[in-house]
Amino acid sequence: MMAATPEAVRAEGLGTVTTNEIMASIHTTDIYGFEAAVEKLRAERQGLGRSLSAVLNDKMSANMSRCAAAFYLGELRLTNEVDALATNISLKLDIRFIMIKHLIHIDIRGHPAANALVTIGMTAVPKLVQNLANSDDPNERGLWLNVLCRIEGDKDIVQIRLQKAASAEPSAAKKARLQSALAALPTTKFGPEDEWH
Repeated sequence: MMAATPEAVRAEGLGTVTTNEIMASIHTTDIYGFEAAVEKLRAERQGLGRSLSAVLNDKMSANMSRCAAAFYLGELRLTNEVDALATNISLKLDIRFIMIKHLIHIDIRGHPAANALVTIGMTAVPKLVQNLANSDDPNERGLWLNVLCRIEGDKDIVQIRLQKAASAEPSAAKKARLQSALAALPTTKFGPEDEWH
């Protein structure tokens, strides 16, 4: 069964799924009530993911807005939005434009798209390897390698993954980029961004 679009959900009058509806759907023998709650939840998540990605991809949106969108995509583990996160991996929070009245804990740190990809985990790996094969940008390469290392938890696994991708790559240009990524791997900063400094 295909998930309903947010537009179709609204047209059917299903609206937003509530916590009570979800809890009721797991404490019932009514499979139709369960299916209705699942469809509403999926449609809501898909619509939210598309909306957050639109803000993230909009270069005219405020830095804080784009960073917050990346943060939420990761927190919600919206795996369908990995492309938007990987494309915006170099986005960095600029605190100069945030009005802070007192010291607070800020959940959005450093490169929020990179951190969101780490939170999403293994689903992001193929896109990161693809981006390494397609880009010559050394800054983005460093971020993609860092994210791969943080997801895998081991540079040796990342090395094997990149070697495998390079050996299977028919394009000489993409193979060379993957070889450059392999050469940069030993000096890649590994660990949360807070430890980079």
